[in-house]
Amino acid sequence: YYNGTKIPPLILPKLNVDMNLIPTAVLFIGWIICGLLIFISVCLICWVRKNRTKRTNSQPSLFIMICTGTILMAMSIIPMSFQEPFKALNATCMAVPWLFVMGFSVAYTAMYMKS
Repeated sequence: YYNGTKIPPLILPKLNVDMNLIPTAVLFIGWIICGLLIFISVCLICWVRKNRTKRTNSQPSLFIMICTGTILMAMSIIPMSFQEPFKALNATCMAVPWLFVMGFSVAYTAMYMKS
């Protein structure tokens, strides 16, 4: 110990633990952006399915794939927002790259097939 003995001191100082958590306002902004991205993608999918007969030259199936990939990438924001008191942090940490990479792969595959 600090005083050179092997006996611990009787009074230990209180530990101030800074969890370094994301502020709540930033979490809400992230959730709003995530919801907005998912809402816009779903609206675009519905619009393309409704106007499918008029838009056959623009390959609606590829556009739907791009929107689906965008939805998956936006959904990776949700597990990113979970913080320390949550019990299943290991699963959420693994869900982030899976959702983002799968969404990017689906969207990029559709764009690559188009060209």
